[in-house]
Amino acid sequence: AFSQVIGLTDDDGAPLVFEDFHVQTINLMRQNEDPALALLPFQFGKTVLSSEIVPLFDWCEWNNCTEGRIFQSDSHVGKLTGRLMQHVEHNDNIHRVFPWVAKPVKGDICFGIWSSEGFGIRGRTIRDKSFEALTIGAARFGLRFHRVGVDDVVISTEAESVAIQEKHYEYLTSGVFTTQQRTVRKSRYGTVFPGLYQIGTLFSVNDVNYRM
Repeated sequence: AFSQVIGLTDDDGAPLVFEDFHVQTINLMRQNEDPALALLPFQFGKTVLSSEIVPLFDWCEWNNCTEGRIFQSDSHVGKLTGRLMQHVEHNDNIHRVFPWVAKPVKGDICFGIWSSEGFGIRGRTIRDKSFEALTIGAARFGLRFHRVGVDDVVISTEAESVAIQEKHYEYLTSGVFTTQQRTVRKSRYGTVFPGLYQIGTLFSVNDVNYRM
C-alpha cells in the first residue's frame, strides 16, 4: 500500500510491487530491537529496500529520524544516495501525503544540506543530515543514527578471504555498530528506533556460499 500511495516504480517505470518476502525483509529492518541480518539471492531487491524504501518509511513516520548506510564503494554511495534524493526532491506523490519529506528550501533549518554524501529533509527541526552514506572502512567518528544499514559490503571476489572478512568485522564492531542513537522510540505501527541491520547476498555459483 505504501508503494502505491507514493507512486514508486521500478527501473522500467512500472509500479513497484512488493512480494511477501520484501515485506518480511522491511519488517526485519525496521521492527527489531536487536541487530538483524537479512540474506537474499542476487538481484532480489534488498538494496532498494534498504537505501530507498526504509528511509522513506521512517521519515514518513518521524521527521527527525536520521539514517546511516554503509556501502561497498564510493560509486555505490553516489548512485544509491542519488536515487533516494530524487524521491525526496521530485516525487510529488510523497509531497502531497507527506509534505515534510522534501528537499529543504530557503528558510528551512536544513537548507543547504544537500549532497550525495548526505542530505537533510525539509521537515527536520534539528539542523543535521537526515541521510548519510559511508563506505566500508571509512574513518569517520562521532556519527549517530536512528537506523544504521550495512549494505552488501563484501563483493564476491572477497567473500572467501579470511583477512578481508576479519578486517571488515573489526571495522563494523568497533565503528559502525557503535553509531546508533541512544534515543529509544517505538511508533504505533511497531517501528523501532534505533535500529541496526546488515544485508548480504546468497550465492550458488563459483563455490561462493554467501557474502555480506
